Amino acid sequence: MFFSASSDRMQSSVSSAKKALSLLLVGVVLFLFSSCSQNSNSFVAVTYHNLLARDNAFFLARERMKEVEKTVYDQRQDNFNEILEVIPPFDSTKTKSIAQLDDIIKKASMPIRRHKNSMYVDDSYILVGRCRMYKADFKLGMDTYKFVNHSSPENEEKAEAMIYLMRAYIAQNEYDNAFTVSEYIEKLNPQLKKNKREFYLTRAQYHRHFEAYDKCAEDLNLALPEINKKDPKSRSHFILGQIYQEQGNDTLAYKNYKKVLKQNPPYDIYFYTKLYMTQVGHFSKKNKKEVDKYYKKLLADEKNLEYKDKIYYEMARYEIKQKNYPGGEANLKKALQNKGNNKHQTASSYLAMGELYFEKLNNFQLAKVYYDSAVINWDPKHKRYKEISRRHKILTELAEQAEIIRRNDSLLVLAAMDTIALNKFVDKAIERDIAAAKKKAEEEAKRKNRAGGDDFSFTGLPNDGNSSPTSTFYFSNPGQVSQGYSDFLRTWGKRKNEDNWRRSKKEEQEEVTLEPGDTSLASTDNKTVVSNVDDPKQKSKEGDAPTVDRSLYFKDIPFTPEAKALANTEIKDAQYKLGKIYDFKLYLKDSAVVTFKKQIKRYPNNDHEPEELYLMYLIAKEKPDAKLLSYTKNELYTKHPNSTYTKLIDNPNYLVENKTNSKKAAMLYKDAYSFYTAKDTAATDSLIASYYVTYPEGTSVDDKFALLNILNELNKKADRAPLADSLDQFIENYKSSKLVGYAENIRDQITGKKTEKAKEEEPQIETPIIPLEEKPKEPNNEVQQPDGMLRPPADEK
Repeated sequence: MFFSASSDRMQSSVSSAKKALSLLLVGVVLFLFSSCSQNSNSFVAVTYHNLLARDNAFFLARERMKEVEKTVYDQRQDNFNEILEVIPPFDSTKTKSIAQLDDIIKKASMPIRRHKNSMYVDDSYILVGRCRMYKADFKLGMDTYKFVNHSSPENEEKAEAMIYLMRAYIAQNEYDNAFTVSEYIEKLNPQLKKNKREFYLTRAQYHRHFEAYDKCAEDLNLALPEINKKDPKSRSHFILGQIYQEQGNDTLAYKNYKKVLKQNPPYDIYFYTKLYMTQVGHFSKKNKKEVDKYYKKLLADEKNLEYKDKIYYEMARYEIKQKNYPGGEANLKKALQNKGNNKHQTASSYLAMGELYFEKLNNFQLAKVYYDSAVINWDPKHKRYKEISRRHKILTELAEQAEIIRRNDSLLVLAAMDTIALNKFVDKAIERDIAAAKKKAEEEAKRKNRAGGDDFSFTGLPNDGNSSPTSTFYFSNPGQVSQGYSDFLRTWGKRKNEDNWRRSKKEEQEEVTLEPGDTSLASTDNKTVVSNVDDPKQKSKEGDAPTVDRSLYFKDIPFTPEAKALANTEIKDAQYKLGKIYDFKLYLKDSAVVTFKKQIKRYPNNDHEPEELYLMYLIAKEKPDAKLLSYTKNELYTKHPNSTYTKLIDNPNYLVENKTNSKKAAMLYKDAYSFYTAKDTAATDSLIASYYVTYPEGTSVDDKFALLNILNELNKKADRAPLADSLDQFIENYKSSKLVGYAENIRDQITGKKTEKAKEEEPQIETPIIPLEEKPKEPNNEVQQPDGMLRPPADEK
């Protein structure tokens, strides 16, 4: 019994203990559950959620981001022809398709949603913001950084978010905002530990954009002690070397390049470091043979195969620096023949060739061709793009005008040939076209055979418009035109562009200087001048050569007087525009003067002559050039006394004053005209006399008053024949007036020179009527320029 009772008590005690333990465990679980809530700031809760956030979602998101950063960095293409970007920009069109970004956002969102009291929430937001930027969702990414700055209690996290925000502003070209953020981070800087490196590198990138290289170098030197990994360190030293080399500090440049090599950098950095080290070392002291030997050694190295274009580019720069421009030209051609994968280098080679032709060789036609390619290959976001694009546009305008001159000159020379000479000329052109077409067809056949194709067709001749144009036609080829012109000179000597040019003795005619073989004015465009072939696949009965429509070779040659006049008008207008391009857009004043003088000599008294003389007058004042100044003034005073440009010489404020006077004079003319139509000759005379007394320097209605004065005399006199001389004088004095044609009609009626048909079209002069429907134009107080800008007279400040 005793033992039985004792056993019962023991069982009861154990049962009570189990219950108590169960309650204790439930209490502990409940305590732990309540303590580990993400809404709790207790030590246990925070530690618990820090552990879960760090070792799960955040850890995975951070590792994925490292992979993304490597992918983005590998996608970059550095431009080694300028100081490298401290932080290479990314191409959002490529990065937004990176698959890991969505996964990073998903994983980084877990600490934000499930571990709100974790210390990794701000870091997770920053990861999400970086992903948004890579996905080209810039606004959302920047808003995320701003949220972290606003909500985070930690300065390190605030600074990190602001550093990425500063980079975002730089990427969006919002440099004022980037500067404001930089100032904000600077205030946090003394308290920072882990973000100093990124801040200094970001600020260095900011200074690089503004070419503030001293400040950029200062920030890089501050960042270097904080950089541990060798690749970022070698890149920073390389950029410092470039900056010091740019500034002419070869000692510091060499020192930094040497430090690059110690980091065992990637091969591209290694190659360019070795290349630039030589330039800042004893390169300048080496003679040309040693320099050539060094470059040949680089070219022979198989590892440098993809850098051949850069080597030739540097060889060209060396030659140009030594003023060996043909050598520079040859090496730049080799650089373009050995183009690698670096689009920046390709663009730089095209630009260097264009600049060589433009600045050193003055061959604007070839400069235009290479600027064409430079603009296509140049990054539109680059700060130099606008400058390059502007020069390209100017060269395009210049080339268009030069091509008009070259082509019409060539065609006028052909038109001046006799039938025998012209046919021989065309025969040679056809032979050359056929030979070139055959060669092209053979090359095309070889290419297709190598590719395994068997489709062969004979192509390449100028066409009739139904097949694709190929334009080997020699009239479009400056080299062939020059060769043909040389053959012509050897046979016939220097001949004027005139009728009966083969005759050794003939009446003297006005000399016209033509230069169809002048390759400096020849367009390199390969446009077809004429079409001249039937279906190129058809064969003639006499052999395998294609049938050529010979008549099409003569299509554009100006045989008629009207066609010749049109060709000369096109040349005249093109030379005028060419001179203004030289003057106002290329600032080549001497070239402008040469062009204007050539224009005036070839086309004396042309419509543009007063303006051309005035523009040369302004150039002469700027230089100064006393001889040119005297020539232009004398020509204007003698040949164009009533021209606005002549009046500008005497009174630089003439246009301003004339504008006001012209308005008043127009009202006076209206009254005089009313009296004239009423045949009140006395009142008309009175107002005309008043005009000349009031406005002795004239106004924009001078021509109207001058003609009205003559016509008023017609109303007075029965014998009108003597007034024909007055009308001739009017026509001579006011060549640019729109009333010239009207005056000529009246004169012809007086002298009886008008044809019967013309007489029917014009009213017989009782009281001739001057057209008044046209309001007098109010002249500008400035001279209109070809680029749309207004240039004030030289004396006007």
